[in-house]
Amino acid sequence: MRNLKKLVAIFLAAIMLVLNFNVVFAEGEDGSSSEEDFVYAFIERLYVNMMGRDSDDEGREFWANQIKGGYLSGNEVANHFYYSAEFRTISANIDNNEFVERMYNTLLGRPSDPDGFDYWTSLLDNNLYTRDDIYLFFLGSAEWRSICESNNIKPVFNR
Repeated sequence: MRNLKKLVAIFLAAIMLVLNFNVVFAEGEDGSSSEEDFVYAFIERLYVNMMGRDSDDEGREFWANQIKGGYLSGNEVANHFYYSAEFRTISANIDNNEFVERMYNTLLGRPSDPDGFDYWTSLLDNNLYTRDDIYLFFLGSAEWRSICESNNIKPVFNR
């Protein structure tokens, strides 16, 4: 059963990569800045929760412009932080509880709920999935897509 779950996780991750599941910024028609506010808040959460530090002006502007200009998706920007040497070092020194809480705070912009927290940490604690798998599940979640759509960032499968 454990091997089947692992294969399902790998299969889902492969499908997301093959289909190039991304989230791309779409400009609002009314000129409102709520989308920009969301993008800047998201970038700041990446810095604080994954790098353990506040963003600098230049870095925040660079990553926000990548999303706003449609050069990189929200998923791709998150990947740059998640797969960085800096986060890998930090991640190696935190337990599964802290890792899951960081995924909630970073990607969903909220603290974990008790049931979700227990679910994700149990998968990690029982070695059913890796942290990389859990990260990809968060990026592929309906909640993440809904957050993006509500901030005028639309999910796309092909560019």
